[in-house]
Amino acid sequence: MIRRRFTFRGIIQGVGFRPTVYRCALSLGLTGYVQNRRSEVVAEVQGPEERVALFSERLRELLPPAARIDSLKNEEIDIRESSSFVITESLATSYSFPPIPPDLAICSDCRQELFDPADPRYLYPFITCTQCGPRYSIVEETPFDRETTSMRDFIQCKNCLREYTDPLDRRFHSQTNSCSECGPILTLKDNKGNIMAGKPLLAAIEALKEGRILALQGIGGFHLAVDPRFSKSVSRLRRDKERRRKPFALMVRDLETAHKLCLVTESDTRRLFSAQSPIIILPVLKNIPSYFNSVSDMASLGIMLPYTPLHLLLFLHPGVKIPYDALIMTSGNLRNEPIITKPQEALKKLGATADLFLYHNRRILFRNDDSILQQDWGEGAVIIRRSRGMV
Repeated sequence: MIRRRFTFRGIIQGVGFRPTVYRCALSLGLTGYVQNRRSEVVAEVQGPEERVALFSERLRELLPPAARIDSLKNEEIDIRESSSFVITESLATSYSFPPIPPDLAICSDCRQELFDPADPRYLYPFITCTQCGPRYSIVEETPFDRETTSMRDFIQCKNCLREYTDPLDRRFHSQTNSCSECGPILTLKDNKGNIMAGKPLLAAIEALKEGRILALQGIGGFHLAVDPRFSKSVSRLRRDKERRRKPFALMVRDLETAHKLCLVTESDTRRLFSAQSPIIILPVLKNIPSYFNSVSDMASLGIMLPYTPLHLLLFLHPGVKIPYDALIMTSGNLRNEPIITKPQEALKKLGATADLFLYHNRRILFRNDDSILQQDWGEGAVIIRRSRGMV
């Protein structure tokens, strides 16, 4: 019998690391605990020496995609009375700070649930799990726990709490866990501040279909969205944003749409589908629809894929005929000002530009614009703007 203490540093908070440690220890029949501390995660494991020896190796095999171990200290300590393995309450005692996990694009599991009519989170625009959703933009302090983020405003319902406390559930200790019963909600207002009738998301889609400009609150701030086929709306957006020629970014429905507009390499595809999901500046193909000239009169376009459940629903809402396969998606701000994060500020500053405002009540604590990469020769890419997903 032996007991060892493992001290981990890296991107290990808010990415499902502790639940993975928990499951790893249980799979080896070990006892002990795992605990978040301000700058690190500490795990003490106890059991037969040959099983304890396998712990760190197996943990690396099980490491969540968004997690990264930068350093690991491993030391033998005295054996204690221990009958189970537990996740203990976080402890904020260190004066150093860990890397804050970045905001992560929706994962494939959540995307599947989002469009599964049998799933309790069907069409829920704030679906998340331990592998995706807001992190950096909602954290107030470390360690990363629900109580130290703006998600503390939402008390989990019975079902969400069951998932949160079930070691076999993929939302075990998911700090952003919520559903339509207990989580954030959407509101749609006109530019006078009046609440619009009907379901906010469906009404917003109809507005976009009509060529209206939508101010949309995302993970790290507001976007201004419009269908590029409506040239008058695009011209108004250019005028109000004071962007006479500077290209706008495009959010496209899917990879197929991206291929119709730009030259997309395999490495570009990996980046577009990555957890960072940045804007990538790509070479424009010949003979694309002429209305895209209003987006950019250059030989390239900034392309990104829908990276939140809310964005996905704007393009792929079941039962709704959606004619657009691309939307201008530009930062919601005035010239030379930072991206706007609060609904009231958006109404005040963008009211002359946007026709409608679709926003939520999950507080954004750190603004976070879209990251931008420039396609480079070969497999490389140059970071033009490091922000969402990369900080």
